[in-house]
Parts: sequence; structure tokens; C-alpha cells
Amino acid sequence: MSTAGKVLSILVALAFMGWLVLFAGVAEYNRNWGAKDAEQRALLEGAPATKTEPPKKALKDKIEDARDEYQDKLRAIDDEASAFDRKFTEFQMNQADFQKLLTELRESLERYRTDLENALVSEKEATATLDLRVKERDDLQVQFDALKADVNKDKASNEELLAKLTDLREKFAKTFAENKKLVKQILDLEKKPPIRQASRR
Repeated sequence: MSTAGKVLSILVALAFMGWLVLFAGVAEYNRNWGAKDAEQRALLEGAPATKTEPPKKALKDKIEDARDEYQDKLRAIDDEASAFDRKFTEFQMNQADFQKLLTELRESLERYRTDLENALVSEKEATATLDLRVKERDDLQVQFDALKADVNKDKASNEELLAKLTDLREKFAKTFAENKKLVKQILDLEKKPPIRQASRR
């Protein structure tokens, strides 16, 4: 093999190794993203992140259950407030004690409302995070498709270069055989004795 052929073979091998390393990095990033996406979906939809995990309750369902629970508690507090109002009217409770109890009920109501608002904010944040992960997945897919197209292009170029290299090898072998034949003919002519001309008298 000629020097140019050796250099070309080495360059092609190095390029192929580089693409393998790049594909390994892309595959690792894709696996990491898949794990994160599964965790987010498990958090939002309640699906298990892996096949071995039992199904979990979806975050939306938990929020709805919490909202229903808080609404029940709010209704219970309202009922309690009404009951205390009736008791105040019926038994003429001390106004100071009644005001203290009413304040506590209002504080409890405010806490439950605050908890409900925080739960709704958490739901919105989880939805936004999921949308961001989906966008990142789509961007990564675009990059992967571009890399795949580049690999196919380089593969076609490599095949073309290999075809040219094969043609050059065949031409070199043919030329070498012809030169070898010519050298042999020249050596045969040198071995023959020179033809002497007849002397004139």
C-alpha cells in the first residue's frame, strides 16, 4: 500500500472512532433525559418511573383530593361557625370568648385557603417543567437527526474514496507489471552478444 493509502486509511479509521464516541455521548444524554422524563411523568400522571415500581397516584388527583378535602373542611368550619352563632344566641355566651373562637376559625380558614393556592401553584409549576422537558426532547431529536445525516454523508464520501483507492491500486499493479516486463526485456537484450559485422578484404 502506498503512503497516501496508509494515511487515508488512518484518517478514515480516526473519523469512524470519533463518530462512535459522539454517538455514545448522544446515547448517554438520551438515556439520562429519558429517566428525567419518566420521573416527571410519574410525578404528574402517577405512572411508575420503572416497571418494578408500583403505580403511584397522579399529582393532579392528589391536588383534586386535597382541594375536596379542604372544601369539606371549609364547609365544616362554616358549619361550626354557624353552630357557634346559634349557641351564642341561645346561651348568650360571653362576647369576648366568642370573638376569640371566631378569630381562630377565620385563621384556620385562611390557612386552608393558602394551602389550596400553594397546591395549585405546584400543579402549574409541574406542568411547566413537563413542557420544558418535552421541548428539550424535541430539540435533542433534531440534533440527533442532523448528526445521523452527517454520518450518512461521510459514509458515502468514505465509500467513494475507497472506490478511488481501489482503482489506484489496480492501476499501480498494472503499471508495475508492465514496468517489470520491460525491465526483463532490457536485461535479456543486454545479455545477448553483440552482432559482429563481416570484415571486408
